[in-house]
Amino acid sequence: KNINISAGKKIGDFGICASLFTGKGNRSDREAYDIEGNTFEMAGNSKLNPNNFNLGISYKNFSLKTMLDNYNTTSQDAYTTSLSQPYPDNFHSYYLDAKNIFNVNEKFTITPRYSFIRQKPWNWEGPGNDEIEAYNKLAERNKANLTLGYKLTRKINLIAGGEYFRDFAQDLDGGYFSNGVIAISFYNIAAFTEAVIKHRIVNLTVGARYDKHSNYGEAFNPRIALTKKFDRFHF
Repeated sequence: KNINISAGKKIGDFGICASLFTGKGNRSDREAYDIEGNTFEMAGNSKLNPNNFNLGISYKNFSLKTMLDNYNTTSQDAYTTSLSQPYPDNFHSYYLDAKNIFNVNEKFTITPRYSFIRQKPWNWEGPGNDEIEAYNKLAERNKANLTLGYKLTRKINLIAGGEYFRDFAQDLDGGYFSNGVIAISFYNIAAFTEAVIKHRIVNLTVGARYDKHSNYGEAFNPRIALTKKFDRFHF
């Protein structure tokens, strides 16, 4: 069973849209077998219940998008053997994205952007026992991006900018990560540039991105592309 409701309205430069989705499902109504030959009925023991809320707001060149996604499931299998009862296995996520395009003039634009992700995957906060342990981990990413765009001519566009993100994870059920701590974080700094040159013979795209990660070190990725369209053919 699924229900999906969406609505939107635009008044002058202001716009808003929202959607709500909820459902109830069952992975299967058959018997499940483990490698030892044990069986259990999946009907009523393998729920798939999604819940999603999405909201978007815009005003002129500004936009804000947010989404709440709660996917609730139950499972009675444990990889190799079946459990005595089904246990919750939920995925809770929250997303936020905001950006604004500043038109300095007809050729030059500045676009700051911020995004945030917060997730609790494979989540079960119930009491652990000898059969299965509780699992409650939090993961987050904060990301900021600044992109500069310049239209040099009618056929040449230039882009440059920088990006920073920080990843954070925490064990909320009293356990530890493999390095012996309950919380850990990483960050990454990046710079990028790209030029798009449109020509009647072929279109040329040249760009590069440089990343420096707090744990994995540096990476440099150059890119060059030649594209052309002939009627319905493209390469």
